Amino acid sequence: MDRISPKSGNFTPGAQGTRGTSEMSDGAPDAFTDRFVPSQGNPDIAPGSTLIRNAAGFHPVTAGESSGLSDAEALYSHFLKGESGATVEHLAYLDRGIDLSPYKNQISSYPSRLYLTPQAVHDDAPLYPALGEMPKIDEKALEFLHPEITNACVCIGTWENGKMHARWLGRNATEPVQMWSSTKIIPMANAVVKANQGSPSTVMEHCVVQSSGRPSGRPVIEDPGENSYIVIHPESDALEKEKPGGAQGRAQDPITVPAAFDAIVSYRKGGSMSNTLARMFKQFDTPEGLEGWMRRATGNTRSEFRGGYGEAPYFSRPAMLDTSTNKTVLKASGADHKGNNFVSAYDLSRLMTLLSWHPHLGAREQLPLIRQNGVDTLVRALGTDSARFADVAIDALGMKDRVRDPVIISKLGFGLSDIRKQYEEVYASYIQFTDGQTGRPCQVSITLRGAKPPSTPRAAMELDARMATQVALILQRLLDGSLH
Repeated sequence: MDRISPKSGNFTPGAQGTRGTSEMSDGAPDAFTDRFVPSQGNPDIAPGSTLIRNAAGFHPVTAGESSGLSDAEALYSHFLKGESGATVEHLAYLDRGIDLSPYKNQISSYPSRLYLTPQAVHDDAPLYPALGEMPKIDEKALEFLHPEITNACVCIGTWENGKMHARWLGRNATEPVQMWSSTKIIPMANAVVKANQGSPSTVMEHCVVQSSGRPSGRPVIEDPGENSYIVIHPESDALEKEKPGGAQGRAQDPITVPAAFDAIVSYRKGGSMSNTLARMFKQFDTPEGLEGWMRRATGNTRSEFRGGYGEAPYFSRPAMLDTSTNKTVLKASGADHKGNNFVSAYDLSRLMTLLSWHPHLGAREQLPLIRQNGVDTLVRALGTDSARFADVAIDALGMKDRVRDPVIISKLGFGLSDIRKQYEEVYASYIQFTDGQTGRPCQVSITLRGAKPPSTPRAAMELDARMATQVALILQRLLDGSLH
């Protein structure tokens, strides 16, 4: 059984933004860690410094340090400096949090930016593959990545002759491995597809999830609550919210779909809440059905996706209700999810591009039945990911002035494997912007999985800095045209 080493004394009930990176091969929980939250600025920091938030506070990096670094070792040294006060529970970039992102206020614009027809670029790239067809992946093009990156898939998109084209680059890209919490995007997307299939006119923003058979008239949770956390009672599979002052109450109130998606991705409400809500969305399909849906989308029949996320579901028998019609649009399958969650870097990049390029794909390439409003709900949620590798990479490369109309969506994963004896960190993302210097559109999905044995007390922080470095190197090559 693969499980996380327990962390004692690091979790405060009621703390906001805790990361519980959590899906095990057998559903065992992994550890949770406190995620960063904004704090007040430091008056002693010199004017013009860039602020990097870590567990010890803001680490000042002078403008000269972060203006256009390009060498891999210089980038790594820069990012490692940002880990100076970090811990396994507070990684500087995985746990940076959306509240410190310069792009936080642009998330609402992400759907409309993705909807715009991209500028045509002649690139001789192959057409984006039909649904269920696996593309040819160049397994030699990413040799510049550090050996600690064990699995990678990079998909570069271009628009030509009215169709989406894509180049696929990889390192062990189709190998099924444990991708930790990055796989939570799969049950989220599947639930939207199934809801749209049963009720094409339903707008996901109007939907709530509640317990099957719940009486009407109870309040809907628009926000799971800043000062609450979920307590799992294994013997009863019950969920309770512990409220300030210690009062206990059953957490049976409905939650809106947007609020649930946000809590899963942003970790604003804690790792346990993220895990239990992601597990809830798995309840809308059988293990075989969800795994089959993923395989039909990606064409990768080697992947397995039948496990849980280490926690009981928020509702074990959920139902999705369209509040505008008072109609139930999705019901629980009634099946339990036990088994492995082994998917590939390619699987996650394929899903990211299926969502991001949905308006520009033909009927043969699109995820079937999903409506654009459902895609938009997913995109807004994925914009809130706590991992901010793209943000810090853009800053370190001195690219901020070149990045116009950005879209940055992603889902993190992290854990310590007791079986493989190593920390594992995952970043599944889609990044899009217009290069303000050349006017060229940049559209890329990056999925990376890194691994490092816990041979030193700083191993996790070194892996986190390495991940930021690799994202920066990929974006650098994307801009200079050498990534192909």
